[in-house]
Amino acid sequence: MLKSEGLQLSDVVKVTAWITDAEAMADFNLVYREYFAEPYPTRSTIVSALVVPDAMVEIEAIAYKDSQ
Repeated sequence: MLKSEGLQLSDVVKVTAWITDAEAMADFNLVYREYFAEPYPTRSTIVSALVVPDAMVEIEAIAYKDSQ
């Protein structure tokens, strides 16, 4: 979706992530660092059940690119 708008992961400024198991937070952080570089986007992480069966993670991202 980012690519279709001429954006990339480095344009992401805010991430909200839902995970189903707090025990998976360390693993989630490792994978997160594979996709996002410092300075990392602002992030909120919530532990909750997800609607999709067998899903472990759901991620919502907001990206911004200066048009100038």
